[in-house]
Amino acid sequence: KGVKVKRKAMRMWAGAERVMEVLREVQEVDGRAPAQAFETLPEANTHPEYYRKVRHPVDMAALQAGLKEGGGFKSLQDFKQAADQMFQNAQAYHPVGSGMHTDAAMLHLLFRRLLRDVALRRLLPPPPTNRPGGPFAEGDMAQLLDGSGPVGSGPVGSGPEPV
Repeated sequence: KGVKVKRKAMRMWAGAERVMEVLREVQEVDGRAPAQAFETLPEANTHPEYYRKVRHPVDMAALQAGLKEGGGFKSLQDFKQAADQMFQNAQAYHPVGSGMHTDAAMLHLLFRRLLRDVALRRLLPPPPTNRPGGPFAEGDMAQLLDGSGPVGSGPVGSGPEPV
């Protein structure tokens, strides 16, 4: 029984790692990677207003570190809450309609749908790499977000809420 539980946990953590990879690989049509702005927090000495407004700063580097063995996340729920906080921080700090606010909303939606696939034990295959312009092509984001894309083994975002 212990081996089965450990194997399931390993699949869940591998799925969470894959979610992070997919977020980082997403590119806009112009080649811009929206997740890049979320990799590290703004410098406190150049953006003190960010730290006055955001009480619990989180970045992609902290999420990635938390996924490593002994890295801080005890459960997939901990990972989800930290990522939710990161996207909510960006949306609270940046004005509605700004590029960062829009990127945060889009990445948050994609994150939740990908994590739902992990919770439903759908595998997230590596994206194709032999495509010009990176692993994702024009139209892929729309497919990922509306559920018609090839990320999981069925429609993305179907089924119950993740953990």
